[in-house]
Amino acid sequence: MTALAPWLLLILYVVLGLANVTRGVLAFRVGEVLAPAAPSLDLSVLGGIYIGWGVVLLSVGIGCFRRTSMRSRRVLRGSAAAYQVTAWIVRLMGDRSTYARSLWGRDLVLTILFLGVVLVLTGLSTLRAADPRRVNRES
Repeated sequence: MTALAPWLLLILYVVLGLANVTRGVLAFRVGEVLAPAAPSLDLSVLGGIYIGWGVVLLSVGIGCFRRTSMRSRRVLRGSAAAYQVTAWIVRLMGDRSTYARSLWGRDLVLTILFLGVVLVLTGLSTLRAADPRRVNRES
């Protein structure tokens, strides 16, 4: 499992990055259609947030896959936490409907699950980097 951890982190971050870029592009494209509905947050702001986080998550995932140092693990964990904080700020500021607020329990479970998966996978990457069998020993 420890050999798969960097690959799973890469897949997780690339999928989240691409999903956020897609959400950002769609927010800009449907902005004119939803203008009469007056969403609580401007869709161009949401689109910018989503595209920004998409680029950040793609960059962090690919960049940290190349290096398995302590700095990379801190960046992965920090970006996951910052992403979730941003998502919750958007939820708290933007969810006006009762239905959207009724999903906060599910969203909290998914947030804890996401952060747990990142923590476990970065911990497994730590074990892999510290594995004594991987140290080159010259005789």
